[in-house]
Amino acid sequence: MGFIERIRSLMVGGRRARRRVVVLGADGMDPRIFERLLKEGRMPNMAAVAERGGYARMGTTIPAESPVAWSSFATGMNPGKHGIFDFLHRNPLNYTPTVAPVSVRMKFGKPEPVNNRTGVSVWKVLSDAGLRSTVMRVPVTFPPEKFNGRLLSGLGVPDLRGTWGTSVLYEEGGTDIHTEMGGVEMGFSHSNNGVYNTEIVGPKRANAPIPLMVSVQDGRANLQWQNQTLRIAPGKWSGWVPIHFDVSLGPLTVHPKGIMRFFLHALNPLKLYLSAISLDPSDSFYPITQPAHWSRELAARHGNFCTLGWMEDTWGLNENRINESAFLEEADLFYDQLEEMVFNLIDEKEDDFLIAVFEATDRNQHMFWRFIDEAHPAYNKAEVNTWGDTIDRTYERFDKTVGDVMKRLDRDTILMAMSDHGFNTFRRAVNVNTWLRNEGFLIADPDSCRDDFSMKDLQQEGTFWPGVDWSKTRAYSLGLGKIYINLRGRESKGIVNPGREYEELRDQIIERFMKLIDPVTGKPVVSVIHKADRIFTGPRVPEAGDLVIGFHMGYRVSWQTALGGFPPEVIEDNKRKWSADHCSINSDFAKGVLLSTEKYGALTGNGEPEIIDLAPTILRHLDVEVPKDMDGVPLQEK
Repeated sequence: MGFIERIRSLMVGGRRARRRVVVLGADGMDPRIFERLLKEGRMPNMAAVAERGGYARMGTTIPAESPVAWSSFATGMNPGKHGIFDFLHRNPLNYTPTVAPVSVRMKFGKPEPVNNRTGVSVWKVLSDAGLRSTVMRVPVTFPPEKFNGRLLSGLGVPDLRGTWGTSVLYEEGGTDIHTEMGGVEMGFSHSNNGVYNTEIVGPKRANAPIPLMVSVQDGRANLQWQNQTLRIAPGKWSGWVPIHFDVSLGPLTVHPKGIMRFFLHALNPLKLYLSAISLDPSDSFYPITQPAHWSRELAARHGNFCTLGWMEDTWGLNENRINESAFLEEADLFYDQLEEMVFNLIDEKEDDFLIAVFEATDRNQHMFWRFIDEAHPAYNKAEVNTWGDTIDRTYERFDKTVGDVMKRLDRDTILMAMSDHGFNTFRRAVNVNTWLRNEGFLIADPDSCRDDFSMKDLQQEGTFWPGVDWSKTRAYSLGLGKIYINLRGRESKGIVNPGREYEELRDQIIERFMKLIDPVTGKPVVSVIHKADRIFTGPRVPEAGDLVIGFHMGYRVSWQTALGGFPPEVIEDNKRKWSADHCSINSDFAKGVLLSTEKYGALTGNGEPEIIDLAPTILRHLDVEVPKDMDGVPLQEK
């Protein structure tokens, strides 16, 4: 028994005052796949949890997106109160997309990240009641808030460049380009002494890039940068290696530190991959843990680890900068390190509430669904034997984690396993702005419209909406399935009057878009379109998209629509490796899962649990009063 446990025992007369609650999250675990594996006997540990308590499909948020759903988990609130409606929001003053979970402001000449989620988190409510929590990689927890406990931030933590993950492919004979998904491809300059020269680019305000020199000797590549050397063989990942940059912030010069990994594809021609540069957990430029020094303690105990909010390099695989094998090897490493941390924290028994979110289920479904859907445009029968069981194995890995955690818990501890949403195939992409233009809701010069936006535009404030005539445009789309009305008094160039004109326009768009038929399949494309003010309540509803689209299975908003692009066709095949999704799909088709060792009526056929119910449920278990502004209902009452 640890020191804190002994103190607690003394405070309650030799026994724990409350039962401990442990929640394990498998981001994106889909109930259909889970139930199939459960029936096949391949999820024995989660079956044991369900047998003790129960299992049910769990309702997610509208929309079924991780930042939205996990924010509702954390606060017990609908998005109209916590303010996270999408991965991307839009600025009504200039019609540009912005990253929803985190923004940056300058404070005393230094960039300071701001968490845009409002509402009080369940761990802060517990803290105010004198209880302690441990929070591991829950999305939308950056920068970390102060409370009684420990937190390692998840989705929202940037890389050292300030992006959501910029990886680089260096290739002999290559040219320097920025890719759609935020990657970079660069070439080498080859000097006479057999050394290949290139550079490592740092933050936007970095004084200079870092020279990188590569030579080939005895079947390996020798890398040199700053005072570091590395020797690496083809087909291998390096370990974590350090780097730092000099960055000018007005009169100040700071030296942010990072850690990175290389993967060597080939020596002839030379082809080298550099992962996104993580903030150095031993000396992070931004705080990524609560308390701030805890990241150093984690690194000292477990070694360097990826701090990036979106750890797994889906973008690199999607754009063929790395292959499936390299992707999974790195993803497995990240899973192993997080699992080791979680086991250690559970063994310490220094908290009343612990939650840890594992993201491999989500990332691997995004990238490997094409091997289980024969109707997908990217289906590759020749590779099914190699990669077709990847998703199943990922589920089984999480089940093993659940089992290993169960062995560490006493029978009084309440264990929950859950996912924030489910998954569906993504066969066809819908270009919403192209449809709006074709229908006359958005007026734009077709010759000026772009269909080549990239993450660089988003990250470096590119030029959006060229050729759009805002004096005649009534509606436009940004983000993952949102339509905004060009509303007078809200948008800087709004022309649609509030009230009757606004409502009639929304009804007209809904009526016509619901009739969209895929010319290839002959099937309807749109399942439901919600009016934001009918599904959300709270002070931040005005920030939501006026219309929230829910597509039928197999369809998703296109990547270009998310950034305001206009590809030529309204519907096009998705031939990318990113082959499954949950964003902009009808949330009824993307439910999550919930298992608990505790028996609730909602897990035994009496109603359905919702993700917003979990925060008040946890509070009720720990004898803490549920705040009145929480929308969820404790499952003890369902």
